This record gives sequence, C-alpha cells and structure tokens, in this order.
Amino acid sequence: MSSYLVTGASRGLGFEFLRQLSADANNIVIGVVRNAEATKQKVDAELQRKNIHVLQADLDDFDAIKTAVNAASEITGGSIDYVIANAAFISTWSSYDGISVLGEKPKRLEQDLVDSFRTNVVGNVHLFNLALPLVLRGHAKKVVTVSSGMADLDFISKSGIEVGAPYSISKAALNTAVAKFSAEHSHQGILFFSISPGVIDTGLYDNATEEEKEKGMAMLGKMAKYAPHFAGPTTAESSVKDMLKNVSMATSASDNRDLNKQVSTSTELEQWTTASNGFSETPSPRAPLSPRRPGLSQQRFQDEDVSEAQQDSQTRRSVLFLWIWEILSLVLAPCLLVVTITVILGQDDHPLRDWPLDRIITLNSLVNLLSTIFRGILVSIATELIAQAKWMWFWCDKSSQRRMGNLQHFDDGTRGVWGALKLMRIVTWRSPSILVAVVVLVSSFAIGPFVQQSIGHVDKNETLGLGTGMIPVTRHVDGLNIRTLIGDNEGMALRSDIKGAIQTLALSRNGSDSVIVPTCPTGNCTFIGLGSNTSVKTGLSITHASTGICNICTDIREMIDHRGLIENLQAINHSLANGISIINTDREGGMRVISGDLSWTNGTIPPEALERASISFANVTVLTSTALDGNINVNKPKHAIAVTCSLYPCIRTYSAIISRGVLFETPITKTTPMSYDIRDKKSPGPKQAWDLSAVQLPCLIKGKVYTEGNLSQGADLSMVRHVNAGNTSDIGSVFQAPEECIYRIDNNFKLLMSQYFSEEFFNGTCSWDSTQPNSINCGSAIWLSRLWSHGESTPASLKQLFTDFATALTNQMRLGMGRKDNTTSVVNGESLQLVTFIAVKPCWLIFPAILLILEIMALSWMISLTVVYRDELAVWKGSILPLLFYRDFFWGNADRDSASKRLLTTEEMEEQADQIRANFSRNIWKN
Repeated sequence: MSSYLVTGASRGLGFEFLRQLSADANNIVIGVVRNAEATKQKVDAELQRKNIHVLQADLDDFDAIKTAVNAASEITGGSIDYVIANAAFISTWSSYDGISVLGEKPKRLEQDLVDSFRTNVVGNVHLFNLALPLVLRGHAKKVVTVSSGMADLDFISKSGIEVGAPYSISKAALNTAVAKFSAEHSHQGILFFSISPGVIDTGLYDNATEEEKEKGMAMLGKMAKYAPHFAGPTTAESSVKDMLKNVSMATSASDNRDLNKQVSTSTELEQWTTASNGFSETPSPRAPLSPRRPGLSQQRFQDEDVSEAQQDSQTRRSVLFLWIWEILSLVLAPCLLVVTITVILGQDDHPLRDWPLDRIITLNSLVNLLSTIFRGILVSIATELIAQAKWMWFWCDKSSQRRMGNLQHFDDGTRGVWGALKLMRIVTWRSPSILVAVVVLVSSFAIGPFVQQSIGHVDKNETLGLGTGMIPVTRHVDGLNIRTLIGDNEGMALRSDIKGAIQTLALSRNGSDSVIVPTCPTGNCTFIGLGSNTSVKTGLSITHASTGICNICTDIREMIDHRGLIENLQAINHSLANGISIINTDREGGMRVISGDLSWTNGTIPPEALERASISFANVTVLTSTALDGNINVNKPKHAIAVTCSLYPCIRTYSAIISRGVLFETPITKTTPMSYDIRDKKSPGPKQAWDLSAVQLPCLIKGKVYTEGNLSQGADLSMVRHVNAGNTSDIGSVFQAPEECIYRIDNNFKLLMSQYFSEEFFNGTCSWDSTQPNSINCGSAIWLSRLWSHGESTPASLKQLFTDFATALTNQMRLGMGRKDNTTSVVNGESLQLVTFIAVKPCWLIFPAILLILEIMALSWMISLTVVYRDELAVWKGSILPLLFYRDFFWGNADRDSASKRLLTTEEMEEQADQIRANFSRNIWKN
C-alpha cells in the first residue's frame, strides 16, 4: 500500500493522477485543490472511489499548506510515500508576447513575475519543507515536480520561442530549487526530481482572440522548424501513465541527475507540429495547473516593501469609502424590509379597526410608504451598479474592443425601465452580474403591489359579551298559570284558554304560536356548550336544556283482531284488547282514539316504553283505517293500523346558534326522562302528591361544568330521591345535586294535563264514508282529524305527528305555559358582530426579499472587483467626466507614462473640472 499527495488535482493532469493512482484500492490518494467541495463532487460523480481524499489549500497561503499537510498526516498515519507537485500558475497575459513587449507595462510585468514566482517556486518550496518529515517516514521517499520544457535554456535558444517568459523563468527557478533539495537530502534516501509531462492539450487557450491566434501561429512556425517530426499533443491519460512509469523506475539520486537538471525537452519537442486547423486547437506547451486565477488578479501589482503594503491597505479602505453611501443604503434596506414585515405580521388576525395609528396614518399607507422607500434604495443602488458597470464594460485584459454606442445604452439603463430592458439584451450572456442589477431595477416596480397584496382582509364574528343573546327555556313548571279553581272544595281544572291553545297546536303544530323567538341584537349569536364551557360555533354540542314533553310510540298492528261480520261479509271489525274497535268496508272506515294505561298490551310494549308510560301525561292508543296500497276513495277493503304513544315529562336538550337573525336550534336525540321525586320525604307517600324531576348532565353553573363525578360538590345542593318507575314503592336512587341542575314539573301541572288528555283531548271516535272523500267526522274533537291524514296514515306518520305535538307543547312551556306568572327563564349567549380582520399572506413578501438578496450579491461582487483590482479600475459610477479626462484612453492614444499613472477619482476630476471654463459654440468660421 502506498500514499500519494497530489497538488492541483481538480482537473487536467492532477485529476488524471487521482484516477490512475486510485485504481489500486490499496493506495491512499490525497488531492490538494483550491476548491475542495467542487472537486469532491467531481470525484463522487466520475470516480466513486473511497480511497481518494480531497483537501483544500492555495500554494500562495503558507498556513493553508500547513493545514493540508497536517490533515494528510492524520489520514495516512504520519507518513507520505510520494509527493507529486503538479499545481502551477500560468498567466494568459504574458503567454503571447516577448519579455520586451511585456516590459512596456512594467507594473503589470512585475506583478506577473511575482505571481508566477510566488506560486510556482515559493509555494512548492513551502510544500516540500512541510511535507519533508512525512516523506522521511514513508517507504518510497520520492518528491516529484511536474515541470516543463519551456524552462530548458537550450530549447529556448535554439527554437527562438520568446513567449511565456514569466512562466518559463519561474519553472527554471523551481527546477533549481528541486536540485537544491536533492543535494541536501539525497543522503537521507529522498529522491527529489522534476519531470516533463510532454505537450498536453489542456484547453487553456480555447478562448484566444484573433491577435493571440496570430501570435500562436508564429510560435508554431518556430517549433515546426525546430522539430518537424512532431505528431501532435498527447492525452492526459497517456502522459500520466508515462510519468508514473518513470517515477516508479527512479531508484537513486544519482540515477536521476538528468531529471534534476532543467528538464530535457527531447521527448516534448518530438511531439510538436504545426496545427493545421488554426490556433484554437493548439495545445498548451505547459503542464496542466490548478484552477486558474481570474485574469484581473494576474494583473494587480503589489510590493513586498512594508510601506507599500501600508499604502495598499489605505487604498483598499479608500475604495470601500467610495461605496460608503451604497453600503449604508444597503444596511438600511434590510432594516426597512424587516420593519415592514414586522408591522404587517404584527397586525395579522387583528381587527382592522384596532390599528393604533389609524388617526395618523392607515396601515396600508404606512406599508406603502415603507415599501416605496425600500424600492427607492434598491433602485438607487442598482443604477449606481449599472453606471459603474459601463466603465468595467470597456475595461478588459484582452485586446477586444467594445462599441462606443454601448455607453449610451448603459446610461439609458440607469434612467428608466425601457432603457434597462434594452441594456438587458446586451449584457444577458456577457455579464450576469450587470444583469442582476438590471433585473432588480426592472422588477422593483412590483415591490409596492406585492407588499400591498400581502395584506388581506377577512370578515369574522366577534363576541359582544355573555348575556346579549337569549333563548327562552323553562326549568321549573309549577302549573299555577294554567289552572282554574272549581267550587269550594279547591278542585282544579285546566283553563279554557290553555285547552284552546293545545287544540290549536294539534291542528297547526308548526304555527307561529309555538315558534321560539330568540333575542339577538346583532342577528348573530352563539351559546356556551354545557360540557365544554366554550362558545359553540356549529350546532353539534349541547348549549341549553329545558323542561319539556317527549314521546315514545310503538307499532301494535300485530295485536289487532280482524273479524268479518256475518250480515255483511265485506265488512271487517278491527278491535284491540282494550275494547276499542273500528269497522272497515270498501266504502266506510273510521278511527278510534283513547288514552289510558297499557297493562292490556301483555308484554307487546318494550320495557322502555312501559317505564315511560308509568310517568306519562297520556298513553294514547290510535286505531284507524288506512289505505296502505292506494287511495282511500277506491272501492276496495281498507286496512287497519294501531299505535300506542306515550307523552311523558323529560329534559330536552338543544344545540343552537343564531345567524343573520334566524335561530338554528337542533334538538339532541337523546333525552332525559323525569322520575317521581319524593325529595326530602323518608318514604313514598300518596303517588298523587309526587313531583317529577331529572338532573341535566352535563350542567354548567358560573363557568364550572358538573358531571356525574362532581355533581355533589356544587353549591346550593338539593336532595333528590327518585322512586323506581316499575315499582313506585321502592326508592331507586338518592343523591344531592345543585338546584340549578335539577329540572322539575310539579304534580299540579301533571295532574291537570293528564286529566285533560285522558278525558277530553285524546278520547274520541271518528267515522268516514265515501260521501266525504277528503275529510273525516270526529264530532267536536276536530283536532283528531290530523291523525287521519286523508286515510293514508302509517305508524311512522303517526309517530311523527306525536313528536311534532310534543315539540309544540314543549315550546309553549318554554314560552311560559305552566311557569309561574311574571317570571322568565332564558339561556344567555354571546352576540356576534361582523368585524373585518387583517389576514396576512406572507408568501407575497418573498419577492422583495429576493430582490434584496440579489442586490446584496450584485453590490458585494462589484465592490470586491473594485477592491481587488483597485489599480486598474476606478470607481466612477455615473460621472461623465472620465469621458473628458481620459478621452485618449478610449481611442488608444494614451502614452506609456499616462497609462502607468493612477486613475483620478470622481472627486479629483470634479475639483479639476471646477477650475475649467468652457462653452459649446458652433461659430467656428467667421465671415
């Protein structure tokens, strides 16, 4: 197993080293690159090998190299077998001219030489020194430098190739450094040597200009004369394969003395030939390198002198100062956006009327003001970026030129949307950073509408407080207001008006007399759930209860005895065991209604119905003719049906809301029947003296919910003693409950209602014949005709009639029948008023945030460019003075001294311009 440390491994020869060395799974291959993340993704996508490790370091940064070497030591366990120094710096600026031509720009040449030497020589020297302890502990002990034939003095003098001087000089210096390392450490068994990869097409010059191509063709002509047998560039795969073969064959320092010279070019020059398809296909005569620096960074100049470094720091700060207003504005913009979003989100789900500054400024006006200022900041920064970009548009490190008309396009782009749209066509594919500023400028008009769109409105119901809504109920019925005294012996009877009211209910069960009319000032009210103590928004939970009348019916058709009459075989007598009967023929029929006990049913009635019958107001039996399969007027035998229905006291529960002035009251199917309550008596007395009661569960008193578990813990407790329904001589249950949870019907009310129902109301005989097809004759008990239903009654329809009648009676009790005079009983609710609330839609606020992020990125990029290339770029922004002060630069007429001087700032040009007076006159010729 061997370990390898390869620099410049992100592409080209370096990446090929990773590929071939990692093919052996036993090898540990470590690549050192400038951008580790991108290289890792490339390795994962193309190689997918676990024995490759990628570290990040720049050869210009000693600390980064040291960190990378330490990381490599941890990976390998403290040793490295092979160091392959492949990374290098190649300047495209100096690749096509001789050193004298480059010398016309002395500062730039100086910087190019410094950059080449710093990376190719100093960086590798630091790498070797830092890696030396690890190499000493390795078993191979080889340090290989990928050099170039362009550093060979003999080749340079014979071929006459003068281009690429800084690169060639640095590589020659590196070869000398390698020889010095070899001389120093060969006795330790370490092999230091340089090796040439041959001519590899790295694609470095694919984007050469026409002038550069012409210079490249001239260089190829010189090479063709020197090596006419050159057959073309080799591939990275072949080159690395050959180099690794030579590396593995090298065994001692003495055997590699030729390699430690300036690299022999015989192999390299044999591959040169004249390119027949133009310079764009010409390979690079140098080794592949780590990711290239931007062209501008190759041109900036520095000095190693301390005073120059201090001056450079001051220049960097002064450049930043030129952007101070944009920086401050960009600091203010996020603050404005945060304030805007905070104000909007802070009002979410708040009533519109509660906006605290409503008397000064509305919410929409404030948000519009903030968003307008925010947009103004973005637009001002974007225009300055576009203005500065026009100067950078005409600056480049190549000889290509721009159209002067573009100046006008850039200027128009800072003045309006149309100009920005025209500028977008020019910069879309050439300068994405300028495109970002243009997009922000054009899109900024949508900031206001988007922010306004985030503020929506929704109408909601708001409560005005408990007690403003009311629904009538009754909790205690004593019957005092429905009785009349008879004679001197204090006899009682039901008042005539009450009888009339009951008969009216029977004839018109859903009439206005039994309609519950609520009180709700706003037309919208909710009520508190008895089990939840919260406002009920839909009719699903119990909101209130009332003493009332319930019914239970049983179909007893199977108990009808059908017998034909001897004198008329077409006539059939239908009778029940309680003695009532009707006779049906094809032209006649009838109905019999009676109230009494149900002992004659002999178990036909379910136990539940019998229990209810024992406490009922009336147990009604209906025996009636019906036409189950057609019209009652058809001349054919009629059928008979019979039902028993008990009307018994109970607690009826409801779920209610009031919406737009209409009460939506839903009866809850489950009811609570009442039982005889002897209350504080120790034993049952005469049944006629018993009251009836039931406890409502759950029960809500002053915000506290009572259930069966805590019923005895309330205040104002009353004793409840219920006797068994089946055996009234036994007490069934004894407990205490809050009086407000107990619903009662006094014995007086029950006796009066029972007497009236059994003796008058539910006692009658009705007859029908074909001479009266649409009605039935019930004598004075005309209300019983509703049970006839035109001869189409069914057990289900009869049950519904009794249900409706019980509901109507209950509503009358809720409205005051049987309740003590001048008393009221209601359930309180909360009135709702329709209030407009603010509903924020945060997704609309994403757009201005995106524009802000784009603006930050564009400004940061522009500032970084002007800082890094502060000696080549000036921050002139929207000033037009540079066109006057540097007119010759645009036409290429500037002299060498002027080109090397520092460019004036906008303030300096303005100061000088203030001293100059001029006018614009067309009177050039005089007559």
